[in-house]
Amino acid sequence: MVYLPATRHLNGVRLLALDGGGVRGVASLIVLKEIMKRVQQRKGLKEECRPADYFELAAGTSTGGIIGIMLFRLRMTASDAIDQYDIISKEVFSPKIYGWNITRMMPNSLASWINNSKTLVQSSRFDDLSLKRAIDKVVAKYGLDEEDRRLKGDAPLMHPNAGRM
Repeated sequence: MVYLPATRHLNGVRLLALDGGGVRGVASLIVLKEIMKRVQQRKGLKEECRPADYFELAAGTSTGGIIGIMLFRLRMTASDAIDQYDIISKEVFSPKIYGWNITRMMPNSLASWINNSKTLVQSSRFDDLSLKRAIDKVVAKYGLDEEDRRLKGDAPLMHPNAGRM
């Protein structure tokens, strides 16, 4: 894959702001996918457009930041990002006890109740190690080059050819 920086728009910088919100963060991707679909139709393109080719900058908090990395650093399409986000969210946001995904062992309502109860004794409902593992898998699969794939989650976030603000 060749890295092509977005061309600067004549009317200024195009910024993509992405909401966080845990699993609900996928809503930003669904809206973005529709926008990219309309751009594709308007330009008469056969392949799905990549947001990184149409926006100069992305900003997001929490899961919005993760989505921004998938779209801009890993140059995913919105569809690919939705697929990967689904995998990440199941690994990271599923309630766990001692590393076991409890939604696979019991009904969702009981698993949710147990997971919410865990916050009374722990600082966070979700484990950062699960997030690291999930990100490692995504970067290993979608890294732009062999070095990215080898480094996984330790790959630099900024592409060496990217411009600076």
